[in-house]
Amino acid sequence: VNVTVLYESYCKDSSSFITKQLWPVYKQLKNQMTVDLVPYGRSKTKESSSGGPATFVCRHGAAECLANIVHSCAIALYPNTALHLNFIACTMKTWKPERAVKKCTRGGPMDSQKIQGCVSSSQGKNLFQKMGARTAALKPPITIVPSVVIDGTFNKKDQKKIRKDLKAAVCRHFKPPVPEACEKKKRGLFRKR
Repeated sequence: VNVTVLYESYCKDSSSFITKQLWPVYKQLKNQMTVDLVPYGRSKTKESSSGGPATFVCRHGAAECLANIVHSCAIALYPNTALHLNFIACTMKTWKPERAVKKCTRGGPMDSQKIQGCVSSSQGKNLFQKMGARTAALKPPITIVPSVVIDGTFNKKDQKKIRKDLKAAVCRHFKPPVPEACEKKKRGLFRKR
């Protein structure tokens, strides 16, 4: 099962979903699910009319744009889902991107200087701009953050249920035999239609 999460790094609902739903469910089902994180949400990209670099406007200000770029760099530099998802869940517990990078890489395999190098270069901005293009390509467009796509399907009306119980939503997509972690959830919030 593939789960794509479109989110904003400073959004409280995104933080709660990633730290309390996505990360715990991923740890239980990591061998049966893939996670694709898209840190952009309802940000805006402003192309330069003079051909210079694009600028970004994020709903929660410039610090959120910076944190979204941090996340974009971590995802690109460390494609192992467990590594970057753990890092992102850690950073979403704080509101200071620079401090979070150091704290959340300390003692682990991720290099804070490598991430900071990406963030402060054109690479970070280009990665974030690509996250924006991916977000803009979603049909129908997102109206709430986080928005969750499961196995390529974005169902607006199920977003509230998915955000409340991701495990039930993911488990609904497995065919028998379902993973052990899903045995009780199979009868949960979601029924096959």
